[in-house]
Amino acid sequence: MNTLARFSRQTVMIAWLLAFLLGSHVAAASGSEPLQLKEESGTPARVPSSLDSLVAVALDENPRVEAARASHGAALARVPRAGALPDPMLMAAADGAPVKNPSPAEAEMGRFTLTQMLPFPGKLGLMRKGMAHEAEAAGSRAARVRLEVAYEVHSAYYDLHLIHESIGVLERSVASLETLLPVVRDRYRTGLATQADLLRVRVELADQQTNLSTLRLSIQAAEARLNAALGRPPGSALARPSLPDTVLPSIAIPEIDQAVLDRQPMLKVERSMEEKARADLALARREGLPDFTLGIEYMNRRDMDDAWTGMFGLTLPIWRWNKVGPQRREAEARLMAAAAERRRVLNESISLAREAYAMAITSRDRVRVYEKEILPDAEMALASSLASYPTGEMR
Repeated sequence: MNTLARFSRQTVMIAWLLAFLLGSHVAAASGSEPLQLKEESGTPARVPSSLDSLVAVALDENPRVEAARASHGAALARVPRAGALPDPMLMAAADGAPVKNPSPAEAEMGRFTLTQMLPFPGKLGLMRKGMAHEAEAAGSRAARVRLEVAYEVHSAYYDLHLIHESIGVLERSVASLETLLPVVRDRYRTGLATQADLLRVRVELADQQTNLSTLRLSIQAAEARLNAALGRPPGSALARPSLPDTVLPSIAIPEIDQAVLDRQPMLKVERSMEEKARADLALARREGLPDFTLGIEYMNRRDMDDAWTGMFGLTLPIWRWNKVGPQRREAEARLMAAAAERRRVLNESISLAREAYAMAITSRDRVRVYEKEILPDAEMALASSLASYPTGEMR
């Protein structure tokens, strides 16, 4: 039974790992009812017991999810700022004020100038585009964090379930050995069993009792791990896990590959970063183009009519070969690196997804063999031995 529980957990965890690699959200319901517990304040606290409810709690309260969500929000807030015009400049000047009385009121002329710098057409749009792709990458990273947290909850949940199931198996084993020990002792006294038989039962009983104590002590550590994944204090109350039935669908290899292409968050991150690098390269190619300045000036002259002046200026990118050229080469290298990283993530994700699916199928088939063949035969053999041993008629 302990082996079956371990293989069942392995099957489910590999299946969920496959879902994690494919970028899909899976939450299997346990079907058990939530327990009503008391908090320290005396108020009843509703403790979720099903796996899907625990995943929902983790996705709402886990600090990693909150941090990733905030990082995505910060990235989105940077998008409009990236495409904003520089602030205009307003200047005021007083010309011709005497040195002996340097008051603006004594100046021959007062000037007020307003200027606005305008980047070359397309630069602001490319800045905004690059930042938008960076925000998309932040959103995909947040999606990956959500999957990682959900995976941590599944892993901790099934580890805790395995401990409880193992304790049940060991308790039954200890009970059987405690029942068998007096029988072996009586047979030893009558000469129907050897001392080695008696010692073997005693040693096995002591070993099982030690393992049982160790497992009982490990429950708190397993619960603390699950609570950490949930974003809750280590001592928070938890209901006993209940292993849900997991159906592993048959999936063709092309379907697995397509699911990776469509839904894997890290692949989406690399795609976004590649597009950002492409926008940065287009922006670098425009850095050698001039930016413009438009302005207007109003002049208040003492002994003459007021006047105004219009202004137009542009930058002279005369140092483009030792500034723009290296910047462009850097952007090209970054684009090549981003494309290579995207290909690496794609190949690695498809490989891991195929491997996880193969392991899940193997584990599922192994569970079926244990359920239908090995365990029934072993239970029959044990029952026959326990029934015949006291009478000395071993079959």
